[in-house]
Amino acid sequence: MGDRKISETLLEFAAPVLSLFEGEPSPARIRPAFIVAITVWNAVILDESEKGTNFVEDARARLGTGQELEIFDALVTRKRMDFASDRRLIGDFEVHKKGGEFRLRAVAHQAPARC
Repeated sequence: MGDRKISETLLEFAAPVLSLFEGEPSPARIRPAFIVAITVWNAVILDESEKGTNFVEDARARLGTGQELEIFDALVTRKRMDFASDRRLIGDFEVHKKGGEFRLRAVAHQAPARC
């Protein structure tokens, strides 16, 4: 994943969640989906970096039930299985639409060393 922009990686990672939106949602409407995706992404990395932490479970406990938990759990599995080698944390982000396509700008940070 080396030279790939974190924004491109995040768009791919969040794609299953984004596909749940019908029609052409506005950037403001899909922003919460990116917040959940980034929360999962960072929580998985931090749990792997800092032994004895429960970032994933803490974030999961703040959710409701049903579909929210299913989406969250699917993203956790997706990060661990398909994106495990990318250990960049994701910070600030902006989402907007240009020419009918979503554009994303995201800031990557180095994860702490694994314990």
